[in-house]
Amino acid sequence: MSPSANRFTGATLILAGIPVALWAAYDMPHDWWTWWTRAVLGLTALGAISLGARFVYPDRDTDTLGGTPDGDGVDDTRV
Repeated sequence: MSPSANRFTGATLILAGIPVALWAAYDMPHDWWTWWTRAVLGLTALGAISLGARFVYPDRDTDTLGGTPDGDGVDDTRV
C-alpha cells in the first residue's frame, strides 16, 4: 500500500475504534451478559486503535536486511 493509503486506513481505524471503546466503557446496556461483551468490545476497540497507530506511524527500523542498518544481523551498538 502507498503511504497515503496506510495513513487513511490508520486514521479510519482510530476514528472507528474510539467511539466503540467509549460506548463499551460508558453507555452499554447493563444485562447479565454485558461484562463479557464489554470486555471483548473494549479489547477489540483498543486493538483497532493500536493497529491504526501502526498504520499511521509505521516502524521504519525493520526495512533493512537483518534488522540492523549494516544488514549483517549483528547489533554492534551494544557495549
